[in-house]
Amino acid sequence: MIYGYSNKKVNEYGLLEMKEITFSVSPEVLRKIGFFLNEVADSMESDLFQKSSHSHICNMIPNWNELCPDKDIIVIR
Repeated sequence: MIYGYSNKKVNEYGLLEMKEITFSVSPEVLRKIGFFLNEVADSMESDLFQKSSHSHICNMIPNWNELCPDKDIIVIR
């Protein structure tokens, strides 16, 4: 599970700025999250990540939806 405490709403779509997030996951899932974040950071540094782009963990980790149904982690630039 992924939990969080919101700080404030940042847009009209209901996106929240989080004051804190908590991962209550297995070591396997935590490693997959770390892999995802590292891959996205690498793509940002190599300019493969467009300025207006975003990346979903469910599109990068093949079995993410089996591991964490209805959960997604999205990195925006």
